[in-house]
Amino acid sequence: KTRKIFFYPPFAELIKLSLRPRHPSALKEAEILMEKIRMEIRSKRLEDKIVAIGPQVGFTAKEKGLYIWNIFLKVKNWETPASTASYGEVRKKRNELLRLVPSKHWRVEVNPKEII
Repeated sequence: KTRKIFFYPPFAELIKLSLRPRHPSALKEAEILMEKIRMEIRSKRLEDKIVAIGPQVGFTAKEKGLYIWNIFLKVKNWETPASTASYGEVRKKRNELLRLVPSKHWRVEVNPKEII
């Protein structure tokens, strides 16, 4: 029941966006991406289907000379009532949202094995 209430698998898809640059000012880059994601979620009216969390420092803040910042997205994965978007539509909008993620220094993991 708790996993369903808080959008955790198997009731939601978890997506981990990790930023791993060499420079310590990466937090600003993560904050900019997070704001773009939040704006996109609001503009597409997906607040009840996609939850964005972060940016958060990685469990290990620095590894092998790389600073680590994470953003998490939780996407509901069950069908919604006919009056709202179907999961297929939400998935399509999720993919559009992921196009906002720059390829340089960012890693996208769907249902990651580790979240720390």
